[in-house]
Amino acid sequence: MKTGLPPWATLDTIDKDGKRLTVDELHRRLFTPLAANFVGITVGGQAAAHYDQAHPWGEELELPCGEQLVLRVSPPDLLARFDRSEMPEHVILVFRRRRPTQPHDEARLCLFWHWTSASHRAADFQKMEQASLTIGGRCSPLFAPRVFCHHDAQRTSSSYHGSERWATIDENGFQIVRPHLYSVITEHVMAIQPAIGMSQWSITAAFLGLDLADARRRPLEVIPRSEYLNQQKRLMAAVRDVLQEHDEREPDFSNACANAFLAADALDCLGFINILGSPIYEGAWPDAVHLPSGMPLVAAACIRLATSHRRFGLGGPPLFADELSNDRLRCCFEPTWSAFDDQGNLATDLAIQRAISEASQAVPGDIVREYVQSFRRSGQSCISRIFGLSPKDLDEPESSTSKLYDPVTAAYAAVAKDQIGAESAIQNDGIDFFSPDLCPGRCREQKKICLFVVGSVERWLRLGTIAGSSEAGAHDEQMQRRRIITAGELRRIISAGLARTLMQQAGAENEEEVAQASMHFFDRVQDILQECPDSTPIRCPTPKELLDPDVQPDLFSGLDEIRAEQEDALGIDEGCMRAAVRSLKILFSQGPAGVIRLYGLEATLFSAAAKLPCADCDAEVGLLDTFLLQSSCAHCNRPRCLKCAEAAMKLPKHKQATSCLRCKKP
Repeated sequence: MKTGLPPWATLDTIDKDGKRLTVDELHRRLFTPLAANFVGITVGGQAAAHYDQAHPWGEELELPCGEQLVLRVSPPDLLARFDRSEMPEHVILVFRRRRPTQPHDEARLCLFWHWTSASHRAADFQKMEQASLTIGGRCSPLFAPRVFCHHDAQRTSSSYHGSERWATIDENGFQIVRPHLYSVITEHVMAIQPAIGMSQWSITAAFLGLDLADARRRPLEVIPRSEYLNQQKRLMAAVRDVLQEHDEREPDFSNACANAFLAADALDCLGFINILGSPIYEGAWPDAVHLPSGMPLVAAACIRLATSHRRFGLGGPPLFADELSNDRLRCCFEPTWSAFDDQGNLATDLAIQRAISEASQAVPGDIVREYVQSFRRSGQSCISRIFGLSPKDLDEPESSTSKLYDPVTAAYAAVAKDQIGAESAIQNDGIDFFSPDLCPGRCREQKKICLFVVGSVERWLRLGTIAGSSEAGAHDEQMQRRRIITAGELRRIISAGLARTLMQQAGAENEEEVAQASMHFFDRVQDILQECPDSTPIRCPTPKELLDPDVQPDLFSGLDEIRAEQEDALGIDEGCMRAAVRSLKILFSQGPAGVIRLYGLEATLFSAAAKLPCADCDAEVGLLDTFLLQSSCAHCNRPRCLKCAEAAMKLPKHKQATSCLRCKKP
């Protein structure tokens, strides 16, 4: 991020007149218009209070409970727009509630878009679904979204299946929608195509405030295309029938369908990478979002399942275009780490294999395989959209003498056009659904974050440490280790795209600069290798050595010392490996629903329907209100409105109620 003022407002700058907002004013001026006009997702969890925050938060708001609230808002003039009854297309909110007496803060990330903004993207949705050949599937969330308006105060227990009203609930009694996917068999050509599952209709209904029956389904089902279309029509009709009782306007239905697609898409593997690549979210990530033992482990597992399906005994090889994308990622990642055996297993691979084995002993093996396949699908979609060929890549290439000419991409494009044709080779469709403030730089930044995620998990498993931060940001540290490679391997790494990544991190700001720097970079590599044969063993240079033209590094001496270091190294941190296997075992047994209890993360759907009656009165409690005062019934966890929350806080502990209006027996 360039120097200067950040492109967001804080509590001391959100009002154009410089007015300090109170809790009530935040509710009235910010939360109320957001709830009336926007939909989206929120992700929340605990964040270490000592986390290094690179960007400003502004002044704090003292809450009645004694905690402090800090806030970021994009666009920065949001309140002024609301005052003029203007509605932007996208809104990003970031909350952090600081608790002086606790080692952890509460962090909440919000991604909202206008209720009607997705309606005109129907053609884009269709284009996206038809443009490419891939086994990766959209709408494959890593999180099981929570439905705030569906809370069972009189549930029998807080287990997943402890409710008689909804198929799955979280420990606080809110409905959660287990992601469900299909593999559709096309009868005429006997091809299998990934497809959105029935859970998508539960998300659609939730945005409308409707209660659509959410049956307990297998995580991934193989189904004939005719049956799939019939099921889609039945559920579509069910939502329409219920909706027409309240509102006969057809746009409500189509908008809800489009918004459900966006919500599920924002919670998949690529959505997670976009979160990590957004400066506005930095400093507010819950610990489980950025530490390698949390969601990065899940994302890395998804990516390795996609790039190494044979290693894990997964049927259905990637399609040709998928394999091109996978190859580009592998060339950037795998050569920087030494394998543990002849099969090329890295530490992440060993953790996945062990977790699959242990999960298969705890639950039926076919369930484990279906969850593993669904995670693979999310990983493949992520890789294909980041590293896949775009329409621009498949156009007539620039002249080889042009500064913009990329010989590696041109070679991939030529092979793809020859094998499957230009139209079928497109995987990076360029369709941009979300705010430009979400992961600025998109494709370039996404590549960088994706490689960082898989690299940080691999490093954590091997060394028991996490990647630190630099002045450039948490994701710019190069996790380079002293190791021996061949000169040919280094040339191959550079040719595969690492040169461009390094130059971008070194400060090149546009495509022309990157291309020009890359040309010099290739010459630099040839210079330090001194024209040695490809088979010559060398020490793998550091990025600094590669980028500094005034230093001539010695890559040929000290090899015996490095070999001794590698032989003495343990290779794997057993404590981290056990933790990783334990987490992946739960995920392969329970799927995305396991993220809630495993990491304490909540992904909640937001809309005008995201409200419910207060625990102690008949007032409505909005989802955003709970971010200010997290007060709820001690028995059933039903949240309180702001007025009742303040009243409950003033009561001495011995006078506080043990139940509420919602959970008392009739």
